[in-house]
Amino acid sequence: MSSVVSGNLTSETERLLNNKKLSLILDLDRTLLHASHEWTPKDSRVKHPTNVFSFTLDDSTSEYYLKFRPGLFNFLEEVSQMYELYIYTMGSRSYANQVVTLIESTLIEGNRLNKEESLFLKVISRDDSQNVITKLLTNLFECDDSMVLIVDDSEDIWPDASENLISIEPYTFFSNEIASKNPQTSSTHAVEGSLQQQPKNLFPQPKLEDLNSEEPDECLCAVLRVLTECHTRFFHRDYQILGSKDIKVVLRDILSGILRGTTLVFSHVFLWGVLPKNTPLGRKVVRFGGELSIDVNDKITHVVANNSGTQKVREAKHRNDVYIVCLEWLTMCIKLYKRVDEYLYPLDSLSLIHISEPTRLL
Repeated sequence: MSSVVSGNLTSETERLLNNKKLSLILDLDRTLLHASHEWTPKDSRVKHPTNVFSFTLDDSTSEYYLKFRPGLFNFLEEVSQMYELYIYTMGSRSYANQVVTLIESTLIEGNRLNKEESLFLKVISRDDSQNVITKLLTNLFECDDSMVLIVDDSEDIWPDASENLISIEPYTFFSNEIASKNPQTSSTHAVEGSLQQQPKNLFPQPKLEDLNSEEPDECLCAVLRVLTECHTRFFHRDYQILGSKDIKVVLRDILSGILRGTTLVFSHVFLWGVLPKNTPLGRKVVRFGGELSIDVNDKITHVVANNSGTQKVREAKHRNDVYIVCLEWLTMCIKLYKRVDEYLYPLDSLSLIHISEPTRLL
């Protein structure tokens, strides 16, 4: 796809630049919400879940229960100031319409959105694409992806847009979920404009103030931080002087700074003979700016291990400049889009004691 720097700005690109906005595509299920045909929460300690929506679809007698990711409505309000929003889901059209109407009607009732307005410019469902296995950026942006970002919990579903993608940890609330990510085919067109049909709530609709009082989901907060930084850098004068008017370049720069300066060696994490660089986790480390090693050498800064008795762990314990951490340290760095404190994720009670404080990496 072409880039803004190629010269011929489309009217759409000019409008976005003049408004200092970018485009953001959002997935629905397990990204913004979790839905199920059964209201039972996966956490057995939650006996009476709150802030749960329920509805039925016009073309179905099945009852849906829906829980939005905590902090979602504040998230949408903030990102809508920086991005024009789109929905792209593998759910059916009727389901996507209902969810979008729930979101917009909640904001309208909370006096955060005018009745005449729509929060989303377009909604794409599985019924709107001939390709029912993957999501294609060209279904929304045919020739220019230089101002487009995506937030989705599924990375593999975007084969042609990995550089535009900000992945988010899947959100689950119920013990079961609907299979809305399993494609089915039908022939309809994309939903555009304001969706005014009111869902048939079987219980009183949760109020916006109650939804906003929930503790925000930390993964959603992390994604908001990345989106804000992307927007800030894209429109910063110094960034434009450097000739980078492609949001993919901006996102790459931000992500590559998270683990910059680290060199990781894995121990008892992958099957014997599997090279870390060929795994999704290893590729994520590289995307986040880290380097990979297959043995303990002078360059390594971290041993990421599942077993404290391995040869690599024993070798690293003789060094005073190497962190020995459990795998959760790395997964939290990835989920939260920041380098978390290694001292919170020791492999065991002795694995970080050997590191002298002055040599701790910042």
